[in-house]
Amino acid sequence: MNTIEDKLQRAGEHFRAGQMTAATGICLDVLRTEPEHGAALDQLGLIQLHAGRAAEAAELFQRAVAADSESPAYHDHLARSLRMLGRNDEADAATVCASRLHTRRRLVQYQRDIEVQRRSRYLDFPQHVHLETMATCNAACVFCPYPNLERQGERMPDELIEKILSDLGDMPKDLPFHLSPFKVNEPFLDVRLFDILGLVNERLPQATITLTSNATPITAGNLDRIERVKNIGYLWISFNDHRADHYERTMKLPYQRTIERLDLIHKRKAEGRLPFVVVLSRVGDGTGDDQAFRDWCQARYPLFGTSVFQCGGWLGQVDTEVGDVPDVGCMRWFELSITATGAVAHCCMDGQAKWPIGDVRQTHVLDIYNSPDYRRLRAATTTRHDAEPCKSCTFL
Repeated sequence: MNTIEDKLQRAGEHFRAGQMTAATGICLDVLRTEPEHGAALDQLGLIQLHAGRAAEAAELFQRAVAADSESPAYHDHLARSLRMLGRNDEADAATVCASRLHTRRRLVQYQRDIEVQRRSRYLDFPQHVHLETMATCNAACVFCPYPNLERQGERMPDELIEKILSDLGDMPKDLPFHLSPFKVNEPFLDVRLFDILGLVNERLPQATITLTSNATPITAGNLDRIERVKNIGYLWISFNDHRADHYERTMKLPYQRTIERLDLIHKRKAEGRLPFVVVLSRVGDGTGDDQAFRDWCQARYPLFGTSVFQCGGWLGQVDTEVGDVPDVGCMRWFELSITATGAVAHCCMDGQAKWPIGDVRQTHVLDIYNSPDYRRLRAATTTRHDAEPCKSCTFL
């Protein structure tokens, strides 16, 4: 078949290969039959932009936006061309429009993902389990509830860890799920961590282990032990800022020691000794600092991924500014968040466990997940606006 979509796909391939004449010819061929075809206008605009003809590109992008005002990419490209022309106010307006469209599309997909979960076995079994074995952290991040955590220093008894793993052993062995040995804590400060992970590997072979750390306790010895753990999905490192003064103000940790740890981890990654993904993350503020963080991380640590995500309000447990609560459900309704005391918090954002849904000291883990109110929440609630405490949460 030689549909317009096929032609434009070939044009895109030519463009990426640097074959601008061939790409231009295809776009013009499409526009001869459909003069206001948005995708063809956008592709031709990118070709003009590549050639340094920003004015011609801007005109084409404006026509593309007129043809399909719901495409965030067209607004993004228009903003880029306008900024090159010094028309910054118009560029800012196009950027705002693109951001709104990106958000709208993301929320639509997010709600679809929730509906998929509802039709899956994760209605009956948790897709993700957080297990906080010891409520201790060496950082004091300004966006985290840990500095005021009421259970600071609480160490989950070995017997309770054993009981939780036994309960999770009743999950179907063919149903994969994630297990994260942390909640509001630094997991590598618990000397039992690798023994616990060994038990997880042995008893829950379907569990993918995910780790989040600020990296400072990850020594060479810990990396040696990590290499022997099976089924690690990723190591997520809360780094938050590449600038020493900003980092220390945000994390309350010494910057140079963290850099030494990141250098060590990256070296192991380069040697092929860490087969899992390593990501450096930042709680974003919506400024240019977010992109500067990405650029710095990718330049210094090319084998690491980067992630910038929104600040969570922690259900009002942290004094931080958040945006509007989205009119969607929540994927966290398919998770369990077990604290070091045994109380099961409402979700990952309930850092203080002010909204507990059960206690694993008294109840089977899976019975807590399927308690009537919590099950009803994930089975039938269409928007967090209709649920407590979710109606105050912006986190996605």
